[in-house]
Amino acid sequence: MMLAARMCGRQYHGIGASRSAGLYGLIRLYAFHTGRVRSRQPRRPRTQGEQFAELLRERMEEQLKHSTPPIKRATYQRPSTYRVPAQPVNQFVEARRRASGVVDHPRLSLVAIILGGAGIYYVCHLEQVPSTGRWRFIDVGPLDEWKMGQEAYRSVLQQYNGRILPSWSVQHAQVNRVAQRIIQACRYLDIHRAQGAPPSQWTVHVVNDPRQKNAFVLPGGHIFVFTGILPVCENDAGLATVLAHEVAHQIARHSAEKMAGSKILMAGGFALDMLGLDIGLSRIMLNLLLSLPNSRRIESEADELGLRIMSQACYDPRQAVQFWQRMNADEARSGPLADSARQLLSTHPVNSQRISNIQHWLPYAERIYHSQHCGSTMPAIQALQRNASLQPIPVN
Repeated sequence: MMLAARMCGRQYHGIGASRSAGLYGLIRLYAFHTGRVRSRQPRRPRTQGEQFAELLRERMEEQLKHSTPPIKRATYQRPSTYRVPAQPVNQFVEARRRASGVVDHPRLSLVAIILGGAGIYYVCHLEQVPSTGRWRFIDVGPLDEWKMGQEAYRSVLQQYNGRILPSWSVQHAQVNRVAQRIIQACRYLDIHRAQGAPPSQWTVHVVNDPRQKNAFVLPGGHIFVFTGILPVCENDAGLATVLAHEVAHQIARHSAEKMAGSKILMAGGFALDMLGLDIGLSRIMLNLLLSLPNSRRIESEADELGLRIMSQACYDPRQAVQFWQRMNADEARSGPLADSARQLLSTHPVNSQRISNIQHWLPYAERIYHSQHCGSTMPAIQALQRNASLQPIPVN
């Protein structure tokens, strides 16, 4: 221990001093041999060049410290949602898909599926009108049509309760007389209007309303005539034009066709809504492009078929032209602009168009009229009417 004390260049006196000096000396000796403490050597004085270099280094470090912005360490942020890694795409398949114009869109795919199913359903329910041969969409059976007609019949009777003329009135007698001949003439067409359809249960009602120039028929054969149209008819032939038109609606099942057409409008509105089109605008488009044109087509078909029926019943078909000319007299006051707007927005053809169509169908109707030998048999028919040999149409 004294040796260690001497190596440290110190001299200790006493027992406690010798012990402390000895322990410290051993630690210094161990550090010296292990290389952790360097032996004390006198420092060499720095030259002026070294001092200048040290000063320059310190100033450069200080300048860099103030001029260089602190470096931000990049931090990893975990994504909020897990994304499935993209799968490799076959470039050939992708190129063919783009060339074909196929667009991957879930809403468009759903609309395409719906339209495809609706198209198949539409084609499977196409049929021809037996009396005219026109193709149409109809998926309402005769029984369903009859049930709807009965409900509407009860509703109309309740609506016009108190204004329906009795069977012994002059107006009802005239309407019933003409309607009887019209119904007798179209009995064959009535039986064959649809497969499995029962004969129509005809009823005739005259509603006392002088301001309304109208008549209509309900499914099942319920005819309603307003007294306001009787002065325009002027005679039985004019009234036969009206009644034959309404009977033709029943023969051709136009009420069932309109019920089926409402389903097409609903499906079209749903498809346009799925594509993002405004619901109000889509309804206007479907009404102008589908509903109104189909309604006018149905009315024209009833005019054509009614002209044949009244000719079959021995009413002069030329009187139909005169009737619509009288009806057109009121509409002519509104001007050509209103006539054009009515032709586009009305459910019925304008009267001028109806006159033109009837004049086109008139040669065929006249051949039917002359084939019945109506000129020679009219007195006999009138005698049968006076004797009431034909059973009157029931009135409820």
